[in-house]
Amino acid sequence: MNLISKHLDKKNLKLKVYQVDSICAFTGIKITEGVLMKDLIKKTFTDKELIKFNSDYASVDIALLIEEVIKGEKGFNSMRNYSFYADESILELLKRENILELLLSIPNKPFQIGVTFSNKKHLAYKSPVNFDTNNFQVITDLGIVNFEKKKSVQIIDIAQKWYTVLLDKKETAALPTYFTKEQIKGLSNPNHKQIEAYGLQKYFKDSQELDKFRRTALFNLIIHCLNKKV
Repeated sequence: MNLISKHLDKKNLKLKVYQVDSICAFTGIKITEGVLMKDLIKKTFTDKELIKFNSDYASVDIALLIEEVIKGEKGFNSMRNYSFYADESILELLKRENILELLLSIPNKPFQIGVTFSNKKHLAYKSPVNFDTNNFQVITDLGIVNFEKKKSVQIIDIAQKWYTVLLDKKETAALPTYFTKEQIKGLSNPNHKQIEAYGLQKYFKDSQELDKFRRTALFNLIIHCLNKKV
């Protein structure tokens, strides 16, 4: 099952499509039309372990997920340039500021979802299909993240307070928050002034809670998607 390629326009595929009696080199599924693997796979392709079947062809579905078929302002882009959400009825190319809200309120199932940190790696053809909106898998540049909604809400509740703009700085251009994302991750330490502004007791209590989740793939995904609260 692939919910993404059904929303992509085959007419935008620049590779020649052949009528074949073969299987897809990626999925092993029987195909009657496909693109040549030698045309699809470039020298820079690194996911060779995903080519599991002996075939000269890949399905059109796979080609749509890899090739530049999405019309942008300056030409065509591929799915690797976007974070995305797809279900039976829609494909949504996501902006970072909208991702966290979507993760907490997936509208339909089954669905596929991917979050790119770099906009450089192909994720769509590796994206798992999910059937549970409370516990599901998100494909990212660093691999699969198991998104547990209950645990995520606990993280967000504290992290969002830490990433709130200081009361007396709401009219400034920089909009500084109590703590930076690096400090929320525990990769650098806040100074005494920051801790004092947030509240000493509250800081240490919250920090102990965050320590339960820090340095996990789920925590890093959430902090990446976290938006400043004004």
